[in-house]
Formats: sequence, C-alpha cells, structure tokens
Amino acid sequence: MLNTDDVMAWSKQRGPVTYNDEDLHWIVNNWPELRSAQKRELQEADFNSIRSALKSIPTGQQRLRNNALTDIQHYLVKQCQWRLPPEQQDSLNDADNVRFHAIMQYSHIAEGLADKHHNHLIQLLDEGHEPTIAMVAMTLLMETAPMPLALLCQALTTPETVEKSPPYTLNLLINTFNDAEQRVRYQLSPMSAKLLSTFFCYPETLTIKQLMNELQSYLSASPLYLDKLSKYSFSHLCRCHWYLKTNRFFTEDMATPEMQWAIPTERYQQMKDQQSPITFQEQKSLPPNKAHQPHNSKEANQASDFTKLRRHLITEHAKNNYQPANELLQADSISWPVNNIAPALMALYTAHLIKYGGVREPNLANRSIRNYTSYNVKLLQYPLPLDACWDDERIQAWANALYGQSQDKELFNFLKFVAQHPVGDGLDIDELTPPAKPKIVDPNLVNADELDTILKSLDIQHFYDPLKWLFCRVAVSLSFHGCLRRGEILRLRICDVHLIDGDKKLWRLDIRKTKEGNTKSKKPRYIFITLPSGEHYFLKQLLKLKQSQPCDEPLIGYLGESISARAQHYLLPITRVIKSVCGSSARFHHLRHGGVTVLFQQGYRLVCHNPKTHGKAYTQALFDQQTIANRFSYWLEEQELEYLNSDWLQFEITRMIGHQYFATTRLSYLHGHDWLYGLSLPPEVTLTKQTLRILFSLPKQSGDLSRRLKALGAKSISNQRVTINRDKLLIATQSGYFQSLPNSDSRLESTIAKPFSILNQKITTGNSIWSRWLMGQLSDEAKEDDKRWLVISHAAEVLGEEVRNSRIPSIKGIKWMKIWLRQYFNQEEQRFDIPATSRVGQQFKTLFSIPILSLLKPTLTLEVKPPKDFTALQCKIGQYFSISPEIKNKPNGQPLLFVDLKAKKATIDTIIHILQGLKY
Repeated sequence: MLNTDDVMAWSKQRGPVTYNDEDLHWIVNNWPELRSAQKRELQEADFNSIRSALKSIPTGQQRLRNNALTDIQHYLVKQCQWRLPPEQQDSLNDADNVRFHAIMQYSHIAEGLADKHHNHLIQLLDEGHEPTIAMVAMTLLMETAPMPLALLCQALTTPETVEKSPPYTLNLLINTFNDAEQRVRYQLSPMSAKLLSTFFCYPETLTIKQLMNELQSYLSASPLYLDKLSKYSFSHLCRCHWYLKTNRFFTEDMATPEMQWAIPTERYQQMKDQQSPITFQEQKSLPPNKAHQPHNSKEANQASDFTKLRRHLITEHAKNNYQPANELLQADSISWPVNNIAPALMALYTAHLIKYGGVREPNLANRSIRNYTSYNVKLLQYPLPLDACWDDERIQAWANALYGQSQDKELFNFLKFVAQHPVGDGLDIDELTPPAKPKIVDPNLVNADELDTILKSLDIQHFYDPLKWLFCRVAVSLSFHGCLRRGEILRLRICDVHLIDGDKKLWRLDIRKTKEGNTKSKKPRYIFITLPSGEHYFLKQLLKLKQSQPCDEPLIGYLGESISARAQHYLLPITRVIKSVCGSSARFHHLRHGGVTVLFQQGYRLVCHNPKTHGKAYTQALFDQQTIANRFSYWLEEQELEYLNSDWLQFEITRMIGHQYFATTRLSYLHGHDWLYGLSLPPEVTLTKQTLRILFSLPKQSGDLSRRLKALGAKSISNQRVTINRDKLLIATQSGYFQSLPNSDSRLESTIAKPFSILNQKITTGNSIWSRWLMGQLSDEAKEDDKRWLVISHAAEVLGEEVRNSRIPSIKGIKWMKIWLRQYFNQEEQRFDIPATSRVGQQFKTLFSIPILSLLKPTLTLEVKPPKDFTALQCKIGQYFSISPEIKNKPNGQPLLFVDLKAKKATIDTIIHILQGLKY
C-alpha cells in the first residue's frame, strides 16, 4: 500500500504543493490498479479508473487532485523506480522541463554569486573573523553540493558527519529502513573542509527555519544585496548555480540524495585503508568455503537432519551450551542436501544468531531465536535445490515464492543471511521490497585497488591444482571488468570470448542464452573490456589451452563439469578471498558493482576530458587516457568525440551491463556522490594566493607558500592567481604532505605480466601429485597434442576434486617414501635411493596403488658390482617392486637402488586403465 505521508514529504522537498493529505488519500482509494500492483510498473489501461473518477468531480477540486496524481506518479518513478506508459512518462518529463526552465530564471543572480561570496569570506577570514553559519552554509552549497536544507542542517550541527580521512567527505543520514540506514556521501571542497574542521563552531541545534533566516540576512547584506528569497526560491538559486557550473545530470543527482545509497561508514573507511594480500590460512575466522556435494543418496535426501540440528542447537543454547553452534560454524565442510538446502541454511542462521546475536541485541533470548527460525514447514514447502543456488533467476524465484505476500520481517532477515552466504550470493534482496516502497539497496562494491589485492591474494594461495588457480583468476578478472553476474561468468563459453585488438588488449564478451541458462533480462548483450597486461595474458593462456575443444564448452572449469560443480570449485574460493579483503558483508556480486562503477567513471572521464586520477597504481592504470580510449574505441570508430552525441554513451554503457534504464544502475550500483566530484568539475582550479594561504593555514608573512605551490605543480596566471590541480590540492590541504604527492603521470608497472606459463608458477610446485602430473601434460613435449585437454579433464573427473587437492597421502610405516616424494615435488632432487628389500618393495606397491600416484611413472635403476647372474637379480627386484630395474655396473661399494619419477604422458584409454577400479 502506498504511504501518502511519504509522498507528501517527498513532494514538499521538491516545491510547494497545492493539495492536501485528503486529496492524496482520495487518489489512492479510487485507484484499485495502484493498490493491487505486484510489479513496479503500470500500463495505459491501469489509468482508466482514476481518470474516470477525476472527471466526475465538477469543481476546482479536480485540478488539485490532478496535481496530487502527478506527484504520486513522480514519487513512484523517482523514488520507487516504477515504469509508466510512454505517454505518462513524457508528461512527467515535460513537467521536469518546465521546472528546469523555472530554475534557470535565476541564472542572472547565480552567475556571480559564488565569486562574491568567496571573496567576502576570504577577506573576513584573513582579518581573523570567525565565519557565520550562513557563510559556511553558502560555501557548502556553492562548492560541495546543492544538498537539501534538512541535510545542510545536519552537516552544520553534527561534527561527526565529517570523515577526516583525505580526501574529506560529508557522511549524512537520510532514512532508516528496517535495519538498513540510507546515507549520502559528498566529497568536501578544500574550503568546505577547512571551514568545518578548523574555523567553524558547531551550534547544538539548528532548524530549517533558523537556517533560512540566517541565509536571508547574509544574502541581503553587503556585498550580495539579494532580495528576500523563499525556501524553494533559494533551492532553485543553488541548483541554477550548479547547472551553470556542471550540467543538469550531475546537479540533479547531487540535489536528490534519496536516489542513491552511500557505502556504509565502516566499509568506506576499509576501502581507504591499505590492504595486503591474504592467504587461506589467515582466514580462519571467516565462514568455510568448502561446500561439496554429499557422498551418497541417503545423505542427499536428509534435509530433515538439518531441521533436527536446528532444534538441537536451540535446545543446547537453552542449557547455555554454545559448543554445537560453534562447531557448526567452524566446520571445514558442509554436506549440502542436493534436493533442498534451505533447512541447512536455516541451521547455519540459527548458529549465527546464537553466536553473534541480533542487529541490536548481542545476546538473544532462547525464545527469540526459536521464533526467528521457526519456518520448517515453509522451507519444506518451498525447497531450494543445490543446483538452483548457482542460477540467479532460480534462487530469486525461490525467495519470491517463500517470502510472497507475508512480508514477514524475520523471514526477510533469514533471506538477508542467505544472500550473504556464498551459496546464496545471487539472491537480490532489493526485489523483495514491496513495489510501493523505495528499494532497499545493498550499497557495497569491490573497488579497483581491492581487486588488485584479491588477485594478489589468489596468487599466493596454495592451490594443489594449478588450473583451479587459473580458472579462479580469470573468473575474478572477467567478473569485474566485464560487469558479469555470477551465473553469467559460469555460463560464459569459449566461443563467447573474442580478442578484438591485441595491441589495445580489447576483448568482447558475448552474454547470451546457453544450454545452462539465460540472462536475467532474457536478452543477449555484449560488453567490451580492456584488461591490464597480466590479466590479458592469463586469459590468452586459458584460451590457448582450450583451443582444441568444442567452442560451446564453458570457459571456466574442466570439460564435463556441471555448473553446480564449477560454482563450488571456482567461485566459492573467490568469495572467501573477497570476504577476507573486503569484509564479511562483501559478496561475489560486488565484483560486478565495482566493475560497473569503473565502467561509468571511464565513460564520464572520456566525455569530460578528465582522464587523470590520483590513487594507487592499479586504479591509475584503469583510468589512464589511453586505456579509456582503447575500451571505447569500438564506439568512437576512429571519430573525434566532438562529432558524436556523447549523451548516448550513457545509454550504451547501461545496455552493456544488462539494464534497460539508467535509473536502475544509478540506484543499485553507483553508490554515493563522492566519486562525482572529480568528474563533474574541471581538473584544474584557479585560486588566489590569499585563498591558498588560508587553506594551508600559513601566516601572512610566511614565505612557504611558493615552495608548496611548486611541489603541487601550480601554474601562475598573474601575480596573485594560480591554476592548480584540484585533486592534488584536496590531498595537500587535508593531509599536509607534499613529498609523497601522487604523480599524475605514473603508471602501473606491476600490471605488466612477466612471461607466463603454468609450469613456472610457484603454486604448481607444491606438495601435490596432481600438480606434478599436470606439469608433464602441459610440458613443451605435449603442447602439440590436440587431445591433451580432453585427457586432463577426464583425469580430473575420474579423480574428483578432493583427491586432486590432496597432499601426499600418509601411510603408516613408509615415512621414507614421503620424504623423497616431497623432495621430488619440491624439485630439490631428481633421483632418490631406497633399500632394495622385500619389505620396502611391498610398501612401494602399496603406495602406488593409490589412484593419484598412478599418474606418476616410477622407474628403478640398480647400481651394483657385476654379479654372476644379472637375470636372477633383476627378477628378485622385479618381484619385490613389480617393476624390473635397469642394471648398471658399479666399481665397488654396497649396491644402490634408485627411483626416478616422471609424469605419465597419458591418453584417454591409459587414464581409464590406470584409474578404473582403484579405490582411495
């Protein structure tokens, strides 16, 4: 049901309203199609009933209620992301254009307002005066953002809203939905940050009326001399200033903060902190990522066992026994029921509530936990198969059916938990919000520098299967740069990846329907990406490895692996690394969020001719002018940007990521407003030396200003005015460091890969038989074998992931065998000696009966003094070891038996013959 109070409050923010609450209630009560709508859209026929009802009103009340209807439509479109018929949408656009022209009527006042205010402020500060509330408010409105007056009051009364980690930002609370806070974040201009952090004395309270009185007094006095303005006229004046300063899109975006969700404070601060690569061994506090399928059908069908487990956890919690919950959370693996994993997820949710408590209460009562998790009947009525978890559409359909019309808050919290769990990563909580309410957005992303850390973290993991490492690395890279959903990267086929231009490192990814599923929009699309040198080379290596395979085979994974197996083997390890680097709230899907943000920023920098950025090396490389030009070279088609309609680039980017409307992208993916600051304004700013002296807190007679300006690369345009890079000025004025200023011309050398081969990676030389055998299959001698990938895939299927990822097996009584095997795998030696006894021979045969060791070919060499009977000695050794040794003469000393191990160059038939019937 539409909340008319929300509509009225939102409409009053936009301007004066002529109707009252009764008119809004009348519209809702006489519009049955609106009340019964299940989706965020209306068709032309849905307006017939309300139009007929309005026509029946003979007085001027019809006009007022028509205005109420118009504002309801505006609210549904702008706040709730509804879709209206073209005729109605055009009508709303016309109303927006009328409003735009009304705002531009203030252009004659707005043109010189900011300069007059700035000069007056600098003069007063230079004379030692304290700035007034109105001066600080005007500086924020003129230099930071045309924010609503309610948020301005919050900024002027709450010092904690200033995030003092360069560059300074303003973090303001807008709304609270359930347990989610909607915030807005603006990047402060140098002068705004200086005023709020140094000169300004915050008042305890400040109402909008008091603020307007202060502003009117300031604007009407010298040197501004403006006539008295109403609250709405003043808002129009501020927007007009920003229209002239930037453009309509940026202005409206910053002036309507409720249209976006800023990244939460803790997560935002974490992004700014330096992150180091992390190994799996350092992630013990994180949820386990080993989620394999059950070993037998009995286990697969026992979803009821997890229902009993949930009850057991609650019973033990009532006895103050937390051990069962802790053991479940610390388990290395979970045997998911294939037919329905929902009860297992509920058991995990119960364990989390026991250990961590609720959002507000750290320790929940036993009765509360029981009430929060008592959905056994529903979970059996709406089963969630394991393979549905890797299909975003199927898991979303399950959540919609489960949640349905109940709007049960506790069930919603359970689904939020599912969305945070690696197996439920594809669940979109936004879609569960009622249509007549604003969406609750998950404001999180993996930024470019964090992607670099994630890739480095994958590089230092100890993968016993080197190809698993390669699959994971390519999946991370394509998911981020290609803005791909989880199911899309799993369904990406060899034939869907095209190298368009090797010199530009430009690729095209075709995202379309396959035998494993369809796109979310049911429409095919393609996206162009440019990859850093290292990631570009790894993708080429993977394609080269699979070049002899059918082109409709998946890019990620071995031949014949199901989509469910690929998700568990390659995406879950990635999710674990993402959580270790970006926090427990981060998900695999946030790679797509980060990629979309980079893509839009690249597009805006192309259009705004503002390619330079100041961040870590990886980010600088992505926003390099040539990188941006390469990515959009397909769209430019060797034409100058001036000859193209740059407005269409926004629609092109929206299409590439699979959205129909930009509003969806802006709300759900492009979080916050702080990133707009560097795009909406020119990269260079002209300031007086007097202003810079105040920003640097230098006394009037200080001679240090010239040194600082030189360090910043400032250019003099007169005796008192200089041009300076805006980003450098932000960092310098807010951190005080000049020697460590980023070089705008620096590039990322670490993204340029060294010559790569599977064989020379550190991860392939670990204590793994599979890795050692794989090296033999990928050696130069085997590279011409067209069937080698088929052989590798078949061996991988027969052995299974658990065996492939195992260390050297531990068998009692043959420690010496483990020692020389380990030496061999670490490439410390190439030949090993062993005792030539029947006992050792029996141990040797036992060891090589293990399937994984069958991939290695041992050969024996016996060095001995020439005996009388070579044949008898060979038969004796052959009987002990089941391998006939080669005999070599030895001048003197005790006989020595040497073992050499080599990877078998296997065919498909050989693999089947070696592994068939062997049990481990």
